[in-house]
This record gives sequence, C-alpha cells and structure tokens, in this order.
Amino acid sequence: MEFKIVEDQMLIRLDRGDEIVASLREALKESGFVSASISGIGGANYAKFGTMNPRTKTYDFQVKEETMEVISLSGNYSTLDGAPYLHLHIALADQKGQVFGGHLEEATIGVTGEIFCRSGHTPLERRRNEAVGVNEWVLEEGSIVK
Repeated sequence: MEFKIVEDQMLIRLDRGDEIVASLREALKESGFVSASISGIGGANYAKFGTMNPRTKTYDFQVKEETMEVISLSGNYSTLDGAPYLHLHIALADQKGQVFGGHLEEATIGVTGEIFCRSGHTPLERRRNEAVGVNEWVLEEGSIVK
C-alpha cells in the first residue's frame, strides 16, 4: 500500500495481497483525518460481504474467492467510542459479468486498488442503536435541514 495526501484528499494505491479494510484503517489513522468519504475501484480475489438481517440484527455474510472486479467501493470513516470506524460497501463483478455485493467485512486485492478518501474536516462519532443493530452517526439536534 502507498498513499499520498493532496490538500483534503488522500490517494491510496493498494497492491496485490493487501487487505482493503485493514489497509484503509491504517492509512486513515496515519492521515490525521477525523472523518472522510471513501470511493474506489480495483480488482480482488477474495471478499467477505453481506446484508443486514433485521430479524437477527446481524449481517448475513457470504465469501467469494475468485477473480473479481471491484466496480464500486464506497463508504465513510468516523469514530465509535473514540476508535476509528469504517463503514464500507462493495460491488463486485465476476468473470461472467455477474454483479454482487453488500456491506464489506474484508477483501483482498488481486491486482490493484485505487481509492480516494476525501476529508470531512469535522469529527463524526457513532453510537450503537440496539433497536436496529447498527452503529449510527450521532448528529446534533437541529443539524439536519428538513
């Protein structure tokens, strides 16, 4: 992995064998960003991703181990209890062009990865919402314009 910070943006190149989530967490920790939006593309050979099951309040994960294009990686960076927190989604295409994806738990780069992280400039904290089973953004009252 290599990264470069240009103004309010971090450019990250992931190499074969790099794990996406761990690499992003490391780069963002070193960047000093307090929040960020994330987008990227690339190629993977392993991915664990899933969808939230509202009945169990847990993710139902599936694993793919094959050559895949990362056609979209998107998400954000914030904190939970003061610790770095990534919320990422991924869309992958197999060699037949079939697309699948969901909430990204982990994925390994098979060729390369190109990721943009744009600083949010404002700390963004999360807290657990037990009613739905997710860690939600904490927004001050009155901060949302209706």
